Amino acid sequence: MQLNVDRVPVDELPLGCDALLATGGLQGVAASPLGGDPGLLGIAVADYLGVWAESGLLPPPDRVGVLLTGDLYSAPGADRRGASGAVLDVWLAFAAAGCPMVYGVAGNHDEVTAAQVADLGPHVALLDGDRRSFGDITIAGISGIIGDPGRPLRRTETDFLSLVEKLTKPPVDVLLLHEGPTGDHWVTFRREFGMNGRDIAAAAAWAVETVLDSIRDRVAPWRSA
Repeated sequence: MQLNVDRVPVDELPLGCDALLATGGLQGVAASPLGGDPGLLGIAVADYLGVWAESGLLPPPDRVGVLLTGDLYSAPGADRRGASGAVLDVWLAFAAAGCPMVYGVAGNHDEVTAAQVADLGPHVALLDGDRRSFGDITIAGISGIIGDPGRPLRRTETDFLSLVEKLTKPPVDVLLLHEGPTGDHWVTFRREFGMNGRDIAAAAAWAVETVLDSIRDRVAPWRSA
């Protein structure tokens, strides 16, 4: 298995960052370049930031902001589809790497709380109906998916759209989603809430192009898919 990492140069970045890494759906295991047994893929990606910086592919980790869009867990053998589990260590790995900003949302397979993440640093935040500012940009996020609200990290589409409306007035620079409306609902979503491509969604098949379109003119994502 190969993890692709795309670089997209842009004209403007948030103050305090020379690059942004936008990633999600890291449902796999991999060995860290620092050694040890294979662990969650997101931890390995965080550990590789220093390696990539040393090779000139990235700025130093303390100049790389991170945007996480959820589903960061994998069964230990990466052999069970749809497994759910604890992902706090992935957030910790990016914070420990020295990244100045780590904002993100939880996927429906992630077991982590906003309080746990908040303990990792002042600019480390799990968003779910929240807005945060870093440098000169504002980032909002909605965790989970549309579905049965009786299950974890799910809300009705009506509640989801109401929350989007709340978060985007006034407009934000980036809206982080794990999964949003699809099909005709997606067209309506973008039109009614004036997103114009400012969203990042990782769980659906269209996520890759959404990431690139959404912040190409605003920030520089280092996107993995």
